[in-house]
Amino acid sequence: MLLSIGLHVLLIAAWQSDSNTDISIHGVNEPLLLSLSANKPQQAAKQTTKTDEAVRKPARQRVTIPSANNTPAKIAPKTTSQAQALSAAPAPKTQASKSADQQAASTTDGHRQRQQVGARIQKQLRVKIAFNKHYPGIAIRNAWQGRVKLGIRVQANGNLTHIHVINSSGYRMLDKAAVKSVHHIAALPEASAWLQGQPIDVILPVIYQLTDS
Repeated sequence: MLLSIGLHVLLIAAWQSDSNTDISIHGVNEPLLLSLSANKPQQAAKQTTKTDEAVRKPARQRVTIPSANNTPAKIAPKTTSQAQALSAAPAPKTQASKSADQQAASTTDGHRQRQQVGARIQKQLRVKIAFNKHYPGIAIRNAWQGRVKLGIRVQANGNLTHIHVINSSGYRMLDKAAVKSVHHIAALPEASAWLQGQPIDVILPVIYQLTDS
């Protein structure tokens, strides 16, 4: 009897020790489970923070730089001074304008040459009129003096024609005497080489003046 009671007590004690062992194991494991469950939300929060940072920071885009051979040349905008210089610059001359300029230059040169020829003929006429001028005796006795301006056409062959009075001396006798002197000269043969086939009109002043001698 006592032996069976003792066995029962041993069995009860062994069973209690097993139950305590399980409880202590579960007690030890439960904090581990709690710690694991407590760490998982922290990792999730870290992942969420990283995701937010990725959303906030824009993704870097890859920029492709074109090569120097494919880069189109950039035209710098014209400044105001450059625009004014271009607007002030003369436009290129066309062929027609160049021809007109050449004709104008040729006309100017021809006019200058004609003036030079006219001046040479006037000089020759003054020399000849000095030897052929007729001073009427009545005009000398009456002390008539004056300056006659004559118009003369010199033909291409040097002949003197169309002799006329442009400005009178104030004395008809002196005017007629001047015209008669030019008719007496008649021609300037040397002028034919200067005129080159073109007649010319010249003005010749004839001066009648008495000297003390």
